[in-house]
Amino acid sequence: MAAMVEVSKEKTRMNETLENGGATSSTAKANPALQVKNLYTQNAPGINAAAPQPENSAPVAKDAAQPSRFEHLSIWVLAATFIAGLGFLYYFNNWNWNPLVFSADQFNMYIKLAPLVLLAGLIERAVEVMITPWRDPGADCRSNRVAEARNLACRPGATDDDQQAVADSVSDLNQYTGKTRQYAYSIALALSVCAVVAGVRTLWPLMAFDKAGIPTFPISAQQLIFVRWFDLLLTALLLTGGAAGLHAPINGFITWVEKKKC
Repeated sequence: MAAMVEVSKEKTRMNETLENGGATSSTAKANPALQVKNLYTQNAPGINAAAPQPENSAPVAKDAAQPSRFEHLSIWVLAATFIAGLGFLYYFNNWNWNPLVFSADQFNMYIKLAPLVLLAGLIERAVEVMITPWRDPGADCRSNRVAEARNLACRPGATDDDQQAVADSVSDLNQYTGKTRQYAYSIALALSVCAVVAGVRTLWPLMAFDKAGIPTFPISAQQLIFVRWFDLLLTALLLTGGAAGLHAPINGFITWVEKKKC
């Protein structure tokens, strides 16, 4: 009697489970054995659950080195604000400035700018001396890692992890090189600012002055101040770029003048 009661309870529980689980196919309704199989399949732990992920599985690395669009936007906003500020000052202060007059030609231009080119080369060499013992050991170490990773990836039976190791090592080397370049430009800019404070100029030697150092062309006091500050900024940036960046425009100007004469 107790066995019959247990069977009745089991059938009632099976029917309730099938009703709560939704509609079943006609084949399952017609076959009680299939109903029992479906019941225990639904109630069995881990049958329909997603396969467990290994605990030590490495997450997929995201590309975090992509530049943000807000960085580019901030640069354009800064440049537009600077230009708009200059236009505002020029318009509301009635800056009726005369064009600058330069006395340099193709014969004495290179002579007047030769000290600037020489100083740019010296700053470039000084930066190299400061950067080499500081950053070269790290660059050599990362280059060796790239070579080792590529050798492992090229061997027979290489896996995807070996290819990922190559990509990671190359990315690490590129980031280190980019950081080194930033340090080099920062040091060069600091040395260039020191040179500008010491009296090195770019535009000032090319302008037309008399023996007393007075401009031979009409120029207002505001314009003269602006020219001086612009000369300071231009000289610092040119010296930071190195001697090669100065040779190109000078040689191009001399070549253009010679062609015009012919």
